[in-house]
Amino acid sequence: MGPWLLPLLCLVAVAACDGPKAPPPEPRPTPPQTGATSSQNSTTIVTTSRQAVVPAEARADLRALAAELPKRHKNLFFRLTEAQWNAAVTKLETALPKLTKPQLATRFAALVASVGDGHTELTLETLPGFRRYPLMLHAFSDGLYIANVAKRHAAFRGKRIVRIGKLDSAAAQVTVASLISHDNASTLAGRVPTHLVIPEVLQALGVIDSAATARFETADGGVLELHPVDSWRNVTWTKPSEPLPHYRQKPSLRYWNDYLAKPKALYFKYNVCADQKPPAMSFAKLVEGTLGFMKQKPVERFILDLRDNGGGNSRIAAPLIEALAAHPTLNRPGGIYVIIGRHTFSSAVLNTIELQQKTKALLVGEPTGGKPNHYGEVKRFTLPHSGWTVSYSTKYFTSAKVVGDPDAIHPDIPVKVTGKDYFAGRDPVLEAALSHQP
Repeated sequence: MGPWLLPLLCLVAVAACDGPKAPPPEPRPTPPQTGATSSQNSTTIVTTSRQAVVPAEARADLRALAAELPKRHKNLFFRLTEAQWNAAVTKLETALPKLTKPQLATRFAALVASVGDGHTELTLETLPGFRRYPLMLHAFSDGLYIANVAKRHAAFRGKRIVRIGKLDSAAAQVTVASLISHDNASTLAGRVPTHLVIPEVLQALGVIDSAATARFETADGGVLELHPVDSWRNVTWTKPSEPLPHYRQKPSLRYWNDYLAKPKALYFKYNVCADQKPPAMSFAKLVEGTLGFMKQKPVERFILDLRDNGGGNSRIAAPLIEALAAHPTLNRPGGIYVIIGRHTFSSAVLNTIELQQKTKALLVGEPTGGKPNHYGEVKRFTLPHSGWTVSYSTKYFTSAKVVGDPDAIHPDIPVKVTGKDYFAGRDPVLEAALSHQP
């Protein structure tokens, strides 16, 4: 990319999104390299409380959850019945005296997840006292892989996991799935791996006996034994040896773009439905610059990549969608491609629907993690004794132009990514968008 392009392709740094937003997506398989500490910290053991809960306090929290969530949610019983909810609450109440705090948290998370709304949850990934093992897992089409790991265990990066603790890989994934609020299987594919590296979750579910050490076995017979860290920020990660494809570059940016000269394509990565605060360039200004650039250079196809966009404010994308809809040469079959995937959620799903309605865009990749018709517009309340936060939906989003009630938006051009693709630095999804002939 030459220097003449830089004013138009200005980059905007990521920050926390204001207002309603989706549950935290799975951390990228390749984490940001900023904020890392020495590898010595990657195996630091942090002691957390394992004592049984105080039954009276746990009971008060459960009763608050059972009473408040039905009152606050837009329609809590859209999938399970009120009788089923009450029965689950009663069953959990009888078990309270025997539970540890991690077990209580996982039981509460499972209760909330049973609602069947991806925006309504008790998020274990961000729960105080819940730690991490220093590795990142990712479920590719050919299995569960170590996407990254603390630098001292670099030889394990790229290996396929076949067993975690007492369970084989498939059984371990099924075991944690009940804790995760989700709209469909795509969301589970994205978030199950994140829960498989939380020590307190694995111990609470009986996958391991002690959170102090977890054993991960790989397909080639390797054994990786890890101790917890209190945060992934305390880990020095293995640096990828493969070239990074576009979608894995600049993960800390909310939005950015690049011109691909040989295929005459404009690639636009949109990671968060949110503007950056001034003086950084707004989304609308970036769109304005992009349109100006496309008048100077030949652009035969526009690639909008939403595969990592977990939502925010759906209105932010309006200038880009309107510009693409009105574009005299791009708004045609084969002119606009939208990349979607398991992390495309909430407002990013709404943007995808709008693009389908207003343009001739073709969708490429995996089914979205969010449903076209879904509950959202999130608010939160806190349980009185544990201090745990529960999110809930206050609005139902639907589109008259969506036929039926599909579980996801499915791509026109399905593309699977294998572990082999990922660790070779390939992006078969973008390749499909660039090579497709309508």
